[in-house]
Amino acid sequence: MAEEFDSGAFLDRLLAAVRETSDRGSFDCPVCTSSEWTILDGTITQQVSGGVGEVKVVPVVCNNCGYIAQFAAGQDFS
Repeated sequence: MAEEFDSGAFLDRLLAAVRETSDRGSFDCPVCTSSEWTILDGTITQQVSGGVGEVKVVPVVCNNCGYIAQFAAGQDFS
C-alpha cells in the first residue's frame, strides 16, 4: 500500500523553503517579479504524458498576477 501523504508537514516545509528563498530574492514570480506567494492547502494530481503515471503537486500562487508554480508533493527541502 502507498504511504499516506502528510500534507500538513509537507506544507510547513514548503512554506519554510519558499520564505527562505524569497528572503534571498531567489523566488520571484517569473511573470511579474513579485515575491508574495500563497501556498494552497491540498494537492493536484498531474498525469505524466505517455501514460507513465501521475505525480501529486502542491500549487503555489503569485499574489500579484496569479501565476501558479507547482512543487512535487513529498519533496524534501532540507
